[in-house]
Amino acid sequence: MKLFLSIFFCFISVSFSKTSLGLDTLAPNQNLRDNQTLVSTGEAFILGFFSPWNSSNRYVGIWYKNIQQTVVWVANKNSPITDSSGVLTLTPTGNIVIANNQSGIAIWSSNSSANNPVLQLLNTGNLVLKDSNDESYAYSWQSFDDPCDTLLPGMKLGWNLMTKQNWFLTSWKSLQDPSTGDFTYKVDPRGLPQLVLRKGTEIEFRSGPWDGIRFGGGPQLEGTPVLNPIFVYNTSYIYYTFENSDSSIILRFVVNQSGSIDFLKWNLQRGEWLNIYTMQIDDCDKYGHCGPNGICDMNKSPVCQCPTGFTPKTKEDWNLMEWSGGCIRKMPLNCSTKVGFRKFSGLKLPDTSELFVNSTMMSLEECKAACLRNCSCTAYAKTEASGCVAWFGNLLDIRVHNGVGEDLYIRMAASELESKNKDQRTVVIISVSVVFGVLLLVSISWLLIWERTFHRSKAQRQRINTPNQDDKPSVVEEEEDLELPLFDTYTIATATNNFSFTNKIGEGGFGPVYKGELPSGEQIAVKRLSRYSGQGLKEFKNEVILIAKLQHRNLVKLLGCCIHAEDRMLIYEFMSNRSLELYIFNQTRGTALDWQKRFDIIVGIARGLLYLHRDSRLRIIHRDLKTSNILLDSEMNPKISDFGLARTFGGDQTEANTSRIIGTYGYMSPEYAIDGLFSLKSDVFSFGVLVLEIVSGKKNRGFYHPDHDFNLLGHAWKLWNENRAIELMDALMEKPIPASEVLRCIQVSLLCVQQHPEDRPPIASVLLMLDSENSSLPQPKQPGFYTERSITETDSSSSGKTPYTATELTITMLQVDTITPNQSVVDGQELVSSGESFVLGFFSPGDSKKRYLGIWFKNISPLTIVWVANRENPLNDSYGHLSIGADGNIVLRDGAENIIWSSKSSRAIKVSIAKLLDSGNLVLMDGSDGNTDSYIWQSFENPADTLLPGMKLGWDVKTGLHLFLTSWKSADDPSPGNFSYGIGLGGLPQIVILEGSLIKFRSGIWNGVHFNSQNWNPSTAFKANFIVNIDRVSYMYENGKSTTITRLLLDQNGFVQRYVWNDQTHRWYATYEARKDLCDNYGFCGPNSICKINGMPSLCECITGFIPTSQQDWDAFNWASGCIRKTQLNCTEGDRFLELKGVKLPNLLQFWINKNMNLNECEVECLRNCSCAAYANSNVSGGAHGCLLWFGDLVDIRIPINEVGGNEIQNLFVRLAASEIESIAGRRSEKRKLFIMVLMISVGSGILLLGSIICFVIKKEKNQETPLAGSCNQTVNPELPLFDLVTVIAATDNFSSENKIGEGGFGPVYKGKLAEGQEIAVKRLSKTSKQGTSEFKNEVILVAKLQHRNLVRVLGGCIQGEERMLIYEYMSNKSLDHFIFDPRQSKFLNWRKRLKIIMGIARGLLYLHQDSRVTIIHRDLKTSNILLDSEMNPKIADFGMAHIFVGDQSEAKTKQIAGTYGYMSPEYAINGCFSMKSDVFSFGVIVIEILSGLKIRKFCHPDCHHNLLGHAWILWKDGRPLELMDVNLDTSFVSSELLRCMQVGLLCVQKAPVDRPTMSSVIFMLGNEGVTLPHPKEPGFFTEESSNHCTVEAHCCSNAVTFTSMEAR
Repeated sequence: MKLFLSIFFCFISVSFSKTSLGLDTLAPNQNLRDNQTLVSTGEAFILGFFSPWNSSNRYVGIWYKNIQQTVVWVANKNSPITDSSGVLTLTPTGNIVIANNQSGIAIWSSNSSANNPVLQLLNTGNLVLKDSNDESYAYSWQSFDDPCDTLLPGMKLGWNLMTKQNWFLTSWKSLQDPSTGDFTYKVDPRGLPQLVLRKGTEIEFRSGPWDGIRFGGGPQLEGTPVLNPIFVYNTSYIYYTFENSDSSIILRFVVNQSGSIDFLKWNLQRGEWLNIYTMQIDDCDKYGHCGPNGICDMNKSPVCQCPTGFTPKTKEDWNLMEWSGGCIRKMPLNCSTKVGFRKFSGLKLPDTSELFVNSTMMSLEECKAACLRNCSCTAYAKTEASGCVAWFGNLLDIRVHNGVGEDLYIRMAASELESKNKDQRTVVIISVSVVFGVLLLVSISWLLIWERTFHRSKAQRQRINTPNQDDKPSVVEEEEDLELPLFDTYTIATATNNFSFTNKIGEGGFGPVYKGELPSGEQIAVKRLSRYSGQGLKEFKNEVILIAKLQHRNLVKLLGCCIHAEDRMLIYEFMSNRSLELYIFNQTRGTALDWQKRFDIIVGIARGLLYLHRDSRLRIIHRDLKTSNILLDSEMNPKISDFGLARTFGGDQTEANTSRIIGTYGYMSPEYAIDGLFSLKSDVFSFGVLVLEIVSGKKNRGFYHPDHDFNLLGHAWKLWNENRAIELMDALMEKPIPASEVLRCIQVSLLCVQQHPEDRPPIASVLLMLDSENSSLPQPKQPGFYTERSITETDSSSSGKTPYTATELTITMLQVDTITPNQSVVDGQELVSSGESFVLGFFSPGDSKKRYLGIWFKNISPLTIVWVANRENPLNDSYGHLSIGADGNIVLRDGAENIIWSSKSSRAIKVSIAKLLDSGNLVLMDGSDGNTDSYIWQSFENPADTLLPGMKLGWDVKTGLHLFLTSWKSADDPSPGNFSYGIGLGGLPQIVILEGSLIKFRSGIWNGVHFNSQNWNPSTAFKANFIVNIDRVSYMYENGKSTTITRLLLDQNGFVQRYVWNDQTHRWYATYEARKDLCDNYGFCGPNSICKINGMPSLCECITGFIPTSQQDWDAFNWASGCIRKTQLNCTEGDRFLELKGVKLPNLLQFWINKNMNLNECEVECLRNCSCAAYANSNVSGGAHGCLLWFGDLVDIRIPINEVGGNEIQNLFVRLAASEIESIAGRRSEKRKLFIMVLMISVGSGILLLGSIICFVIKKEKNQETPLAGSCNQTVNPELPLFDLVTVIAATDNFSSENKIGEGGFGPVYKGKLAEGQEIAVKRLSKTSKQGTSEFKNEVILVAKLQHRNLVRVLGGCIQGEERMLIYEYMSNKSLDHFIFDPRQSKFLNWRKRLKIIMGIARGLLYLHQDSRVTIIHRDLKTSNILLDSEMNPKIADFGMAHIFVGDQSEAKTKQIAGTYGYMSPEYAINGCFSMKSDVFSFGVIVIEILSGLKIRKFCHPDCHHNLLGHAWILWKDGRPLELMDVNLDTSFVSSELLRCMQVGLLCVQKAPVDRPTMSSVIFMLGNEGVTLPHPKEPGFFTEESSNHCTVEAHCCSNAVTFTSMEAR
């Protein structure tokens, strides 16, 4: 089944229009030209002209705005425009017309009409025609009524029974052609409605009939975390539709050009469509796969079975696995004899073409009686929706559903009915008692062990945090406060398998780096200080001091450190994609980075560097920025790492000098490398080098060019001056690439590598340059260090795409099978094998005009090509000819006698003879020795995409010959595509399908009898043969009969199928498929999980003892991250093994093999090695023997569809912690038990177990109720330092009223001073506060994770008894509202300070929204929550209302509206919806307040119609914006800056969230004077709702306070 073709239509490369009209509507007589677009109001969809991939035709279509290359609807799909002169027009009568603007000829029309028409593109993707005066949702025409290949949320698939309108999907013809394709997907309303896929008029797939809750016995139609399916079935409508479960989810349902029906979900993080469900999951979903009366069961082999009482119609065909003839009754029905019914359960009910439905007959007995009364009735069933359903004639397209399905009662002669013998249940009571006794014993033992371990770990932590006198104190502890969690040595040793060599992933000056896994399953990287490192100790101290204080999504996260005796280690988050260096300089992996990924990496590095240079509380110079220090996470996000050489700058310091120059040549700036001077501009130089390396894929150091001695910087500079800078681009990148963006990156990088530091831009300006497409950049000067002599280093890779139907030709037959030196075959002539099975000749594939030499079957139509000679070098005309060359080789020449292709044999040949054998093999022989069985060369050793009987796949160890299939690139192009099919030799042989170098499918390892999990059942159609010895590894097959015609094909989409030709039907039938279902997709479920195709839609489950790595991803059917252990392995505590029977064994990624061990010895060997994760027998031939050990993750395990039985089964033994095995054993019990005895034992054991747990919990709670005297509860947040209550009381003078500086909903705030003199602010939870507790928890969780110079810094917390406090840095200038709303204080805020405050708030908010590792919505941004330090730097404070967004989440909704009126956005205040745009609204209000010096709440104007926002907008609209300016603001302001701030503020307070800019855009607009800003619309909350008239007192009201409703969160 071609289940994964969605990748092709998901990423259709199209050429889109460039210019947006900025509107979503088109009025009568308005034109939409080829270079213009309509954009929906929410900016979700675009309407415009486009060209499909590899096509110059132009079409009008709809596509996603923010997702490239995904077209969802095409208007003129069958009538393309051949040039860019197309225009779309709405006529005054309401007809939508697409015409050629030059000729005026209409290409397409909607044939619609409407009064006062207007055409609008909705944010659902629906293009609608409506009456502009009609406010209802009545549309005269809509694109949703004329779907193409895509079903969007809200679209219908089915029938309007009143109007007879039929909504259905139609596939595209090809990737290049969106015209009506071969496949349609419709609702068939006959009898019971069902969904049907047709190719032309032939049914390819059907869902099965609707029974009221599900289709055809499949899973119940119910909501998931991703979508809510809906099926409407009544007298007016029959249709299917679906809705998104979350508005942030993007889904589409597609029928692609190959007939695959897929549900696709957009993954924002990965930037790709994920296939979350495919309708055709296996062979049994092929319509009528087993013929009439046959039942398809994927759990059996062969999959087609005749039901009891039936037999194959043609036994010979069934032996050839050709089941289309189906089954017939053993005993024909006869109304005059006694008949009955046999029940078959769990089925997809037969096709509904010949059936009877009676909705009033709801009882099973009534249905049975009705069927008995009609001699033609062959079966019946009862459904929820339609009552009794009876079938007449043959039963077609039945399959078995596992776990679900319907009951079908098939009519049979009485003699065929067999009595059912009930199973005898025998359960030994003592066995059940033992099982529950063991369960109880294990549970109690586990509780005791856990309690003892808990106390032991607690004591260990105390020893680590308070080292005894025998331990050597850490150098870092002596000099600095770590502010970092500490790990014990045992935990790290266990995580890294005792620092095993297999876990080592790198080494530097600091020492080795190991991969590890904590007991929680979190993967870590452990950087261990080498005892022999001369500079590692200083690096260690420096890195601990610095990185513990940093928090940014583009900096690597330090999880903690470990200090014990001489051991010093840093524990980081593990980066699965290692370093950037491996990708851009690696010859095989370079192609993995397309331009968008490279650009995202460049911007990410710049953001991380900006944080170090400007936004962190510490100004940090990295000093060793290079590709190997840029790590990439699983989603290719860059993380700056290795701060061992970093330095901090304090205050206004801008540069420093050192005599110890350390770093990496090629990245060091000239002033640092020569004079030891370093500054922020030193890092900018290194960044510029990085950008050039990322763009070019070449290293700066070691770059070589034959024409000059420049290094990479000099080469780039030379190309720039010669206007050839685009040539610097990495040739391995896929096209198309935005040239302007590449050139901008090159220009910015050259600016960064200027000789003099003052010529280099600061990193903030670099980001602005990278983000701005229209800004004019300065011309770069000559770079520093631009010459070098070194060895060249190059990158290379292979690429390819995807097969085909060849066209018939008019040819002349030579009627011979050989070519001698004096003969030739010209275009139009053929060679025919002696048995007339195969033909050699010239052909043109598909729609191509190019000519190829190939071999095909002689008597099979259409032409079926099995081999192509000149795949990569086609002939452009029909003058090609084949002959024997002067050197004795077979040679293909063109009309100019140029050699196009040759057999290229190096052996000496006396008399060359080329012959086409009847096997399809073209061979070259030496006729001089008379030995016709010895071949000099043969086509079978140069396969294309087809494996014929007798051909081999595999390896010849002696000669190094590697035989494998390669797909065609496309149906028109037989050149090698991107897929290959052959034998992999990693440990044990297995058959693999590769896409490039990535595994897409593997058969499972060879176990001496068959490929693991694939049972080779005897067949009369073919016989497989696999040979493994020291000389060769090969696979081949032979036909069972000489008359059978078979072939195995690797198609252009990477699917492998074996076909058998049927002479009666003149069709190829697929009898085997390598990638037959989703579970055959390599690693589909990720590591340490099992794929079960019978578990649809939840295909994946973790191995027992493992849990999902990300539960959120698994809930969304994204299983790629796999599973992690619940309990980590512990070599010292007796790990044990879980047996997985008959599974497909994991891939051999990290393994060990011994072919002489037995299974018991294998288990012992695995236990000896702490890194061993699983073991199994390696061979089952002649009895199980051999030993296979796996290390690390277990990847690509599945439950086989067909069970492998007998002695050939291979079981996998997975290593688990002893506690997990005992838990599993305790959960297993006999399925067949006597109910009463089991109940009694269960109740008794349950009471004892419950009592034990209750006792344990009570004891634990009592222990927790007695905290250590004078200490704070340490379970609040491990990242938050804790103060004891005595210290806080002393600092605040026992919370004296003189020290009280404020109060809010949380409670009072006190000023204090610590013993060392540091001033603090103590926020104390009031005992009477009902909402303070939740705020406190929220603020603790959030504020400990944040670190930015524009966020208030939390120093720690204190929890003791009823006291809960947060300790902050003290802000001497209090809050912003004390200045801007006080006429006296506001005079101290000149324009420069106000602008600085606005920019600071914006940067802090950008950090919360984008740059922090967690996305945070503040929800209570207001002037009183903006604190000012002694230098008037703004600090965002009070995170009690804040909310964290995870993953792709962009908005949320709450019933508890908490915040401050005036600052809340309309959607939040009214509907409870909040997002990043809610904070943007609040920011806009603050900007208007800062500019005006007026409060948003109770603002009064003599006209009394508008609030402050409305007043500002009216002034802006009337051209009087400066009237808003604060009267206390001096004349030093720059009017253009003030106007820009006002315009940005108004843009931020737009009513619709989609109209508000993001904070990154806000900062860009504020900092870039050359950018033209959009015109603001009317703001949200335009008028003040609190009163209809003003009073004099209204102007003096106080600022509103934060409010919170009393509902639970």
